Amino acid sequence: MPVLLLQNTIKPDRRDKMGVSLGVDVSKLDLCFGGFSPTVMGDGIATSERVEQSERRLAARREALERAAAIEAARASEVCDWCDEAGNRWEYVVLDGAEVRIEGCEAAGARLDVPMAVAGLQVVALAADACAFLPLVEEATCPDTVLSIGFCAFRGNKALRRVRLPRNLATFDSGWFRNCPRLESLVLPGAWDTLDASIFDVPALKRLLVGPGTAEVAPGAFGKSCLESIEVDEGNPYL
Repeated sequence: MPVLLLQNTIKPDRRDKMGVSLGVDVSKLDLCFGGFSPTVMGDGIATSERVEQSERRLAARREALERAAAIEAARASEVCDWCDEAGNRWEYVVLDGAEVRIEGCEAAGARLDVPMAVAGLQVVALAADACAFLPLVEEATCPDTVLSIGFCAFRGNKALRRVRLPRNLATFDSGWFRNCPRLESLVLPGAWDTLDASIFDVPALKRLLVGPGTAEVAPGAFGKSCLESIEVDEGNPYL
């Protein structure tokens, strides 16, 4: 996003012969135009800190995307079964002998918590349709270990109302929630950098929590929303 800085410049207060000012003295004004509104800045320290924050955010996002690509390319084992303490049954594969991708599940109740680990290995991905067509599920959470979510991973969950996506996930696809007509509350991916109108392809959304890595809101992003509330993660330094 272009940034315009008006830094300290000395401009005389020009007046006519009657003493009426002909201009505005901006000698002590620093403004940074960006984001939602101008921000008053006392010196260059704030600008430097913002640049450093942006560099860290971009590095973290780049790392997450690279890890997601590596997960997609990993060699998978045969499909295995596992049941958690809540009675949910999970189908999974081991990727390169080191990490787990969830392939499918059968939910035992209204709440579905994707496991952080299976058989001592971290869960890093959900396959396409991994948590789809579960008629009982009203709330679903993904652990922050998950870096990749496959096509239509939660589709067809008619009762689904609330979803928490991972803090380290760098992408968002409204297609994950295709044909989830009651989904009204969503915690967005923590490393997703730009909030745009695609989020409202999930038409019933009323409540959003924006993650710590979102730095921009695209013009017109809320044009087709039905939001009642929006919150920004307390760790977000940008919004």
